[in-house]
Amino acid sequence: MDIHVIRHKYKKPNVKQEILDFVNKNGQIDDYKKVCIIGDRLFVDVLMGSEFGFFTILVNPISEKAENFVIRFVRKIENLFCKM
Repeated sequence: MDIHVIRHKYKKPNVKQEILDFVNKNGQIDDYKKVCIIGDRLFVDVLMGSEFGFFTILVNPISEKAENFVIRFVRKIENLFCKM
């Protein structure tokens, strides 16, 4: 499939420049909708990617066991917004 995965150095949402640098270094992309952000957090992953003009996919988390209380709480709030 020739899919590249970017492991970012900075916390989201401060990763836009890092993503753009990677994309431009590995072949010019004229349409940022060809960049896909796949994430399990609505506000952190999907909203951030959409704001940058990227294609986004919201997935279920692989495991919630390792998440701290704040992440679990925020995810519940995000899920409430998804059901609206």
